Order: sequence, then structure tokens, then C-alpha cells
Amino acid sequence: MSMEMKKVEEEPEAINDEARNISKRLLNKLEAERRYIARELHDEIGQALTALKISLQSLQRINDPEQLSKRLNDLIAMLDRVLNQVRNMSLNLRPSLIDDLGLTPTIRWYVDMISATTGIDIELSMVGMDSRFELETEIACFRVIQEAVNNAIRHAKADKIEIKLEKNMDNIQLSIFDNGCGFDVGRAMEYAKKGKSFGLIAMKERVELTGGKIEISSAYDKGTFIRASFPINRS
Repeated sequence: MSMEMKKVEEEPEAINDEARNISKRLLNKLEAERRYIARELHDEIGQALTALKISLQSLQRINDPEQLSKRLNDLIAMLDRVLNQVRNMSLNLRPSLIDDLGLTPTIRWYVDMISATTGIDIELSMVGMDSRFELETEIACFRVIQEAVNNAIRHAKADKIEIKLEKNMDNIQLSIFDNGCGFDVGRAMEYAKKGKSFGLIAMKERVELTGGKIEISSAYDKGTFIRASFPINRS
């Protein structure tokens, strides 16, 4: 068999293998998201509702109106916290802001929320980002930012993050830098391809599905830099 014929036979097999790997990663990602939702519902929402139930039952034994009023105010505050947790879960899964108001307000809301809840310094710069873009592009851009920030906080232990967005003639340029511990990008990508991690692969696939490009560079003790471009004038 000639080398040319062998190469022709191997190419469809390689394409099929890649398609199977993508399907496997998507299924694994779906299961990971389901585990996250189940864990959040059980650990956060479930426990908070159980505490509310116990507190409400204890009100039956209170006869003093002043004490009863104080306990009711405490329960209202507790219920407000539960509602905020549910709202944040919903927004993390699918921020309605992006449908209603677009990418720029959604990013501002997200950065403000993360800064307020973690105390981490996030520097945000957006130039020429006043208009709306295709929803697919807006969602992909937001998800890349969300994944990068999440990785910087949870894994890299960063305390400073810089996010820059700029609209050019043909694309949106996104850059994200964090001062975290850094990592081996090549090893992480190989790890992800085996279905053991999803973040980097998910970012790459989201960007490429819009016709864009993404570069990820990192080094131990030197932080991580992500650069992505999203076309905005696709025919």
C-alpha cells in the first residue's frame, strides 16, 4: 500500500476519533454541570431551607411579641440570602442580562459580583463595546471570561485579574491576565483531551465555533495570559 493511500485511509479515522472525543467531552461537561447543580442545591440551598424550616417551627414556642418580631426579621434576612444564592446560580448557568441588555452590561455585572464576593481586584477595560453583537458571539465571549476568572480564583489563587475588550473593524479582541501560580498549558491540554478536565477545551471550542482564535500562555509563578478574537462581520 502506498503512503498516499495509507494517509487517505487514516484521515477519516482521525476525523472520526476527534468527533468521538468532542462528543465525549460534551457529555462529560454536561455531567459535570449536573453534579455542580446537584451539589449547590444540596449543600447551599437545601441546608439553608432546612435551617429556615427549623427556625419557623421554633416560632411556635415564642410568646413574647418583641422576641417574635426580632426572629421574624432574622428569618426574612435568611430568606433574602437564599434568594440571592438561587439568583446567582441561575445567572451563572445562563445570565438573562446577556439576552436582554447584551455583552457589556453582563460583563460589568459579573466583574462587580465577583469582586464583591471574593474581594479580588479585577481591572476591567472596554473600548468600543457599546453595540450589540451576534448572541452566539456574546455568549462565547462571556463564557471565556467566566471560565478564565473562575480558573484564576479557584486554581491559580490569583489576587489580581485584568480583563480588556476592544472592538475593531472586524472582530472583538479579548485579553485576560491573572497573577496566579500559572500552569503547564501543554500538559493541561493533554489532560483535558483525556476527559479529565473541561475548562481549557471548552474555551477553545467556544471560540472556534464562532470562527475566532484563542491563545493561552502560562508559566509557573508568572501567571496566565489569554488572548482571544471573535469575528463580528461573518458572512
